[in-house]
Amino acid sequence: MLEQNQIARLPAKFFFNFQHLTVLNLRSNRITALPDEVCRMSELRVLDISGNRFQTFPSFILNNSKIQTVIVQDNQIIEVDTDLLKGASLSLKELNLCENPLSRHCHSQLEYIREEGGFTFCLAYSPAEDNFADID
Repeated sequence: MLEQNQIARLPAKFFFNFQHLTVLNLRSNRITALPDEVCRMSELRVLDISGNRFQTFPSFILNNSKIQTVIVQDNQIIEVDTDLLKGASLSLKELNLCENPLSRHCHSQLEYIREEGGFTFCLAYSPAEDNFADID
């Protein structure tokens, strides 16, 4: 298991060695980014990077045509590429963004996508002003 190991980064060769994994659980480490080589995991269906130190949503993971569940709860993500997210809705079934300081603009775009259907979201905070990052 790779969860709760204080991992700060994964070497690119890790993703070459485990190309056929369907579930990758990196929960509760100190990871700030994933290398592009994670795209080599063509069978990946579930990615859990919750409880890490991501400041940027790893949008490239949405290019994986088989990804169904992405859990990025409890990080420091402010923005998500919602245009790319709309295109991922064919395979993506669940996106968990709870406990991230999403900007008001990002949160409203994600709410709009959720209302259109396609996949389920867990969106962090209630719409109280002080729960959002102030970068509008």
